[in-house]
Parts: sequence; structure tokens; C-alpha cells
Amino acid sequence: MKTNKKNFYYSLIIGGAIILSALVFKVTFDGDARNVRGASSDIVNCDAYFDPANGYTSLYEVISDLNASQADGLYKTWGTVTKYYLDSNNYKNFYMQSTDQLGNAAGIMIYQSNVAVSEGSVLTIEGYPTLYNNLPEFVSPTINVDYDVNSSPVTTYQTDSAFWQNGTNRYSLEFLSAQSRGTIKIALQDVLLTSINSGNATATISGTVTVPLYYAYLNNTSDIYNAITSLNGYTVDLVGYLHC
Repeated sequence: MKTNKKNFYYSLIIGGAIILSALVFKVTFDGDARNVRGASSDIVNCDAYFDPANGYTSLYEVISDLNASQADGLYKTWGTVTKYYLDSNNYKNFYMQSTDQLGNAAGIMIYQSNVAVSEGSVLTIEGYPTLYNNLPEFVSPTINVDYDVNSSPVTTYQTDSAFWQNGTNRYSLEFLSAQSRGTIKIALQDVLLTSINSGNATATISGTVTVPLYYAYLNNTSDIYNAITSLNGYTVDLVGYLHC
């Protein structure tokens, strides 16, 4: 078995009862879809998002409501764009993430966005959240760009074998803890890539814990497949997005 270590510099999406899929593409930005409160150099005013008078609900609360089947009506929330991509039908999609006043981080997917956005921008989103195959998302919400660039970039959540164990048991403490975070940006280190197919693969941690990787139905799925195939049997570092 190969033990060579390679860094896998493709952005990946972690999904399923914990699946991972990769995205690689050039980001574009629609200059007309903007209502910028601050310039790139401005510090993001989190107090405006935390103030109940402004009507925001944190992503952590949105995810909690969805998981408890209590999401009802229109939600107004905020977050930083962590990944923008096109799917196999060239629809615009992206992930965003934020941390609430208590330090709880959570992420969500924006499906079929009506505008292109830039990674790193801080947005206000208004729409109706839903769970699709247990994936938290907004479909075609109203989007405003509050800041071109977040002055405090999103921190990638480092995961280990303890995080992923019991990942297919929907009632385990590990699964429920992961589920509460939505689609946060996460990282895996020193994992072995195996069982590579056209839209999915497997990463193994410490020789025992497996993580499904998913990258189907993307604009560049074939490119990702070719790249991952070249790393079959290698230990790699992965960065992606959690799907429970």
C-alpha cells in the first residue's frame, strides 16, 4: 500500500451521513446584485446582526429549527460565502457560514441562487429554509451583499476520527452534534483515498474510520474524478463542506 503523503488542494464538499465532494471552478461576481454596507477594509459590524431589533436569525438557529421540524415562515439571516460553484446544469449555488453571539458556528447551502457571489463576501439572506435529503438549504432567496470581504475570514473546522465515528448512526451523539452545524467548512488530515468512482469515493482515517466523499452532479465532476483518481491509494489532506 502506498504511504506517500500528498496535499489535495481541491475544495471538497462533505455530505451524506457524512459525504465529501470536490469543487474546482473560477468565481464570478454579478456587480448588479449588491447593497454593500462596508468596503473591503471595513470591519464587519456583527452587533448589527446580533441586535434583535434588526430581525436576524442566526444560521445556527435556522439549522436547529430545521432539524426539529420547527422552521416556519420567512427567515432573515447572514453569513460569509465559503464556496461558490456551478452544478451540472450550470445553476449557481454556494455555501455560507456564520457564528452567533454565543460562538455557535453553522453553515447552509444556497441552491439555485439568482445571482453570482464572491467567496469571502458577507451576505444577508431572506427566504424560506428547507431540508432536502437532510441537507439544509435556501432555494432562490433574496440576497444582499453587506461587505465585499469579511474582515475576519471563516475558520475551517478541523475534524478527526472521533468526529466521524458513528457517522452513519443518525441517533448517535456524534451524528447529532455534526447535524447541528449544518454545512460548515471542515478539514480532514492524513486520510487514505480509496474506492474511487465517477461521483464518489472513500476516505479512511487511521485505518478504521471511513468518510464517504461525494462530488456528483457538478459542472466539473469529470475533472474532479480525474484528479482524485490520480491520488488513489495516497494519504491526503481534504477541505470540504459537511452534509449530514
